[in-house]
Parts: sequence; structure tokens; C-alpha cells
Amino acid sequence: MQDVLDARVPGVGGGPPAHPPIPVLRDQRSRLSTVPVAVQECHSVLLMMRGGFLTLAVCGAALAWSGTALAAPPVILSVGHQARHPVVVFSAPKSDHVVIEMATKPDRGTDGSFFSENQVEFDLMTDSEIAAGRWLSESQINPGTYYVLVRASPDFDLCYLDDGSYDPSCADGYSSMARLVVPKPPIRYVVGATRQTYSATVTLRISATPLGERLPYRVCYLTKARKRLCLRDTLAGYSWSSGARESLTVRTRFLATFTTFTWFVGARAVGAKRIRVR
Repeated sequence: MQDVLDARVPGVGGGPPAHPPIPVLRDQRSRLSTVPVAVQECHSVLLMMRGGFLTLAVCGAALAWSGTALAAPPVILSVGHQARHPVVVFSAPKSDHVVIEMATKPDRGTDGSFFSENQVEFDLMTDSEIAAGRWLSESQINPGTYYVLVRASPDFDLCYLDDGSYDPSCADGYSSMARLVVPKPPIRYVVGATRQTYSATVTLRISATPLGERLPYRVCYLTKARKRLCLRDTLAGYSWSSGARESLTVRTRFLATFTTFTWFVGARAVGAKRIRVR
């Protein structure tokens, strides 16, 4: 039977091992003998939990044995969005774990990650995304300013060499921070005015699509005495993937027979309707 070596992960506080012995084949003995013990232990966990989140937690300290000065950080080449789906193009050579982090503020903890209350994306990339060097989020984000980081961990088999050295071309650690600005999409306004004969009023309607925020507006018109009046209200938008609508009512008693109603958002006229009110 082929001989094996036991590579164990020590327990906390000098207690029993946190995991049972992990078999390492004899043909790996010469290679592991040149690698520091912490990395040997990490390699054992990698054999058992390849691709799992536990690998990132247990191996983070062990893989730093060669010092960050020997590692090349991943590089963000570009950031953008497709219909508000974030896109990041990056370079992380010889990495087997790459994480995208995105937040609404640039504040970071001592471990390098964004404050959790500001995070909007934390995504572990697939092997195909790592190979392509491109990540496209499945989720839409709201218009605004965001901050992006890429965190990479080196592939053990590619980066820790047979002679015990570390390949400096391997990506490890955090990239520099990138800034992503997602502008508000164009808003399409539709207005309408309808005379209500039974109540001697005019209903004034407005819709805005898409709208993900509260937006004040006003409707202005002239009375038959040529006095200019304006009614004010607010469009209550809740999502940049849908629209909002509101309506106001004005009595026809003091209106000219033909009256023009004009809708304003800020200083901009977004629509007008001229109707016969009596």
C-alpha cells in the first residue's frame, strides 16, 4: 500500500486537531518538505475543501508566508455597467479564488474589506469568470457612485514551486480601489388633462418612467383674469425599473374657455396640454 504523510490543522489552544488526518501522497513528500509548515497545513485543507469558503478562512494566514512583497496584487482594468448591471474587467494571474466587493462608500476595515453596512455586492467568482477576467453582476444597482475592489488568492499548485519559492507573477491580496458612477437613466414624462363635466373640474395627470426617487413637480395655468397659478405635488418613485404617476384636480369656474396647462420639473417644462374646459 502506498505510504502517506499526515498533515494536520492544529486545534485551538493546544487541543486536539480541528480536523482528522488528511492523506498526502508520497510523491508530494519532496515538494512539501521545502514548503513552510503553515503552507503544508493549508495545502491539506485545500485537498479536502477545494473551492469552499472554509478554504479562504483557514488558508488566508498560511498563504501569506512568503510576504506580500513577493505577490502581485490583482489589477482592475475597467469598471462600467450594462443597463445598471455592474461590469468589472480585471487581471488576477494564477488565482483560484477571486472576490468582487462593491460599496456605496470607500470606508474599509483593517482587513481591507469595505464596511459591511455599505456593501452592495460581495461575489465569489466562478472559474470561467476568473479565466475570462470579466465579471458581470446578475443584479441591477441604483444610479449613484460606487467603489470597487478585487481580492485574489493564489493557486497553490501554480504559485508555490517545487524548490519552496513563490512565483511573484501570482496575484494575491487586494487591488487598488476603482470608482464606478452609474448615471440616472433618462426619464420619459407623459401628461394629460381631462374635463370632468359632472363635477366641473379638470383632472391633471403626469407619469414618469423610470423613477426611483421622490420628484417634486408643478402644473401652471392662466385664469380667465390672466392670473398665473401653479399647483404643486410630488411624484413618489420607488424603483428605477418602474414608473410613478400622480394626478391633481382644478375647478373650471375661474378658467378661460380654452386653457393651457404646463407641467414643470424644476425649471424644465416636461409637457403641456390645451383643452376646452366648458
